[in-house]
Amino acid sequence: MIKDLGNDDFEMEDITDEDEYDAAADACEEKLDARMWNRIIESEE
Repeated sequence: MIKDLGNDDFEMEDITDEDEYDAAADACEEKLDARMWNRIIESEE
């Protein structure tokens, strides 16, 4: 997981259980999907 330290600083933390992993994987997948759709839309303009 990523821990926000403030002032644009971040720290990586180990994922310690399955629920944390699932949440991180879902968030990552959503970001990748959003990027893909943005690129498709930009290429159509």
